[in-house]
Amino acid sequence: MKRHIVGFTLFTLFGLGAALAAPQAGQTAPGTQSQPDATHHSGTRHQVDPNRQVHRLSERLNLTSEQQSQLLPILTDRQKQIEAIRGDSKLTPQDRREKLRAVMEGSNSKIKALLNDTQKQTFEQMEQQRRNQMQERHAYKNSATPAPGN
Repeated sequence: MKRHIVGFTLFTLFGLGAALAAPQAGQTAPGTQSQPDATHHSGTRHQVDPNRQVHRLSERLNLTSEQQSQLLPILTDRQKQIEAIRGDSKLTPQDRREKLRAVMEGSNSKIKALLNDTQKQTFEQMEQQRRNQMQERHAYKNSATPAPGN
C-alpha cells in the first residue's frame, strides 16, 4: 500500500510538470523551437518553463488572457519551490517527496480556483491521465527491474 502511495505521489509531483510542458506529437508553438524541458529517459531533469506550461494549459483548457496572467505567477512560484526542494541535500528522500507533493497540491488548488467548472473537469481528467501513465510506467519499471540477488 505504501508503495502505491509513493508511486502516486511521484506521479503527481513530476507528472503535472512533464505533461504540461511536453509538446503534443508534431506540434510546436509558432516561433519556438522544440526543445525538451521535462524529465526524459536519460534520467536528466531539465527545468520546466512556466511560460510553456501556461501555453499548454491555455490550449487544453481554453484559458482567458486574465486566467493566463493569473496562472503564470502560480507556476513560476511552484517551479522555484521545486528547485529549492530538489537542491536541498539535507532532506531525506521521503521528506523531499512529501514537500514536493505539498507544493504540487497547493499549486493545483490555486490553479483550480482560477478555472470555471468545465475547465476544472478537463484539468481533473488531465490529472487522472497523468496518474494512469505514472502507474503504467511504475509497473513497467518494477517488472523490468530484476529481483534483488539476480
